[in-house]
Amino acid sequence: MITQDPSIPFSLTVTTITATAVLSVLGLGYLLLGWTRKRSWRTLVRGAGFVLLPIGLFFAGLMDKFYDGVNALLGWAETTVRTIPITVGLSVAGTGLLLYVVGSFIPPVIGEVAKERRAAIAEKKAANGAPALSADAAPAVFGTPATAAPTQAGPVPAVAPAGGNDDEIDAILRKHGIA
Repeated sequence: MITQDPSIPFSLTVTTITATAVLSVLGLGYLLLGWTRKRSWRTLVRGAGFVLLPIGLFFAGLMDKFYDGVNALLGWAETTVRTIPITVGLSVAGTGLLLYVVGSFIPPVIGEVAKERRAAIAEKKAANGAPALSADAAPAVFGTPATAAPTQAGPVPAVAPAGGNDDEIDAILRKHGIA
């Protein structure tokens, strides 16, 4: 006969079934809210995933492991003495989690707005003297123009320029504050 710990009001099975049901209902709420707001297949598919994920984890037996993990986390919280580094660490982790959640509600930049932003960045780079790359510009191979085709059957070998260019390179590096 299996005896239950009197300090635990529910058995492991009841707790995991309850957690599975709650998480699935939350996923269903996300699905319905997203579908009514956006009528997007993306939110419909993601919502279905949120509904099915906890059910699958329950049948695979992994919800029990999440229960054990939550109990271990609660045990750590009960037995750990609060120190300044722990408080700072939890505050930083909580802030990171909060920023992640808030950031997930910010809509992505797509379409015309994204094109306008890329054009503004290209204009700013051109104004600062950096060459702006267009979408159809092919990357240049060292020593050959971007539009030139190789004359050999194989890859074009990179050839170092002959003698005396070290002074020019050093001058360029000094100009940019690197050397």
